[in-house]
Parts: sequence; C-alpha cells; structure tokens
Amino acid sequence: MIKRITYNICIIFLFLVIFTSSSFAVIEYTKEMEMRPIRLTYIELQKEIDKISNLIISANAAYATKTYRERENVTFLSGARKVDISGHQFFPTKIEIPSASYGFDYLFLITDERPITRVSITFNDYYRKISVSGNSPEQVDAIFSTLESGLGGYSTPIGGRFVRQMGLFFLGFLFTVIVIIGSIYCIQNKNMKMLGGPIFSLFGIILIATLPFEDILAGFAVYQGEASLLVRYGDQISFFGFLITLLGIPISYYLPSRFTSSQKSTE
Repeated sequence: MIKRITYNICIIFLFLVIFTSSSFAVIEYTKEMEMRPIRLTYIELQKEIDKISNLIISANAAYATKTYRERENVTFLSGARKVDISGHQFFPTKIEIPSASYGFDYLFLITDERPITRVSITFNDYYRKISVSGNSPEQVDAIFSTLESGLGGYSTPIGGRFVRQMGLFFLGFLFTVIVIIGSIYCIQNKNMKMLGGPIFSLFGIILIATLPFEDILAGFAVYQGEASLLVRYGDQISFFGFLITLLGIPISYYLPSRFTSSQKSTE
C-alpha cells in the first residue's frame, strides 16, 4: 500500500514538473519563404543587410545586459572561391571580394531567448530563401517584411539553373530540328528561297553556344559597381532576342512565297 502511494506521488510530481516546464517554455516563431531570382550590386546588398542588422539590434536592445553568444557573418561564393567575413560589413572593406558573386549567405544567430534569435539569407543559382526566427512574432514579422520588400525589389521573373537549362535545351532542340529538316527540304526541292528558316535557326544555336547565359540568367548575382543594362535586364534582352529569331523563321518562309505570288500575278 505504501509503495503504491509512493508510486502515485512520484507520478503526480513528474506530471506537475512536465506541465510547469511546458507552461513556461518560450515558443519560437519562424517565418520563411523562397524568392525569385535576384540581381543587384554590392552597395545595394550592403544597404539591405545594414537595415536588417540595425533592426535586429533594436529588437534585442532590452536584453543587451544579459550574457549570450552571438554570431553574425556573411559569405560570398564565386566559382570555387569562397569569402567568409565576420559581422555584416562587407562593402566597402579592405577584404578583397570577387567582382561578381553568384552565391551569398547571411547568418545572425544568438544562443539565448530573444525577440530575434536567428536571421538567415541564402541566395544561389538553385534557390533563394530568407528565414527569420525569434520569441516575438511581432518583431519577426517586422524584420521578415523588411527583408521581403527590400530584397524583393531587386528580383527578376526569369533565372536560375533549372529554368536556364530547360529553356536552352528546348530552344536548342527546336533550332536543330529546323536546321536539319529545313536544309533537307531545300536540297531535295532545290528551293534555296526557303533557306531563311535554317539560317535563322543556325543563328539561334550560335547565340545559345556563345552568350553568357550563366551570368545573364543567373539565379542570383551581385556585382561590383553599377550593374550594366545587359546584366540587370539580361533575361528580357535574351527573351526578345530569341523572340525575334523565332519570328524570323515563319517570316523567312512567308516573304519568299508572297514575293513569288506577286511576281506571277504581274506576269
């Protein structure tokens, strides 16, 4: 009987401990999202990171007297080159950063219960993701909205490895088929007026092989100085270039036939 009472008391005590600890536990709130392709300059990126860092300091200001471990750093990737910088100041800096980077990471992490405990930005050719965590949903929402609106202003509708590879593969296949079929048709029918289609398609294949689409349609890119028009609006320029090429194919077939029919009507 005494053993059973002791056992029941232990169970009740354990239940109370678990219930009490869970009641006072601080729930961490996280908000994250993936973003569209982004291209901007180091100056513009530094401005956005400074803004976020100041908001983090302001949100956690009331806890400044407590001991904690804090980490803040940025990383740039350009090919095989990787540059890690402690803190959030990277431009202008004495540290030599690449003239163009196609990968960027920012991480703020604090090992304590704070309104903002973690801010993460990961941008590369595959995907772009922002994430904010903390014990204050209001502060998390505010910083997340600033990140989304600030960096989202430099986004572009087209870019990234998947879009680039699929688009170039489809266009390359289409141009190759037109070159082969069009050339065979012209040779077999001895109709050289129809060579416009294969010629335009061959020109499209040359553009695919020579233009720097890894830079023009990058999922993420940050540049020294002002980004050029070709770089900043490279997706639109390449789109219109290919559109002109595609439109040139039916036009090249249409105009000779119209020219031939007009000649026959005058005769």
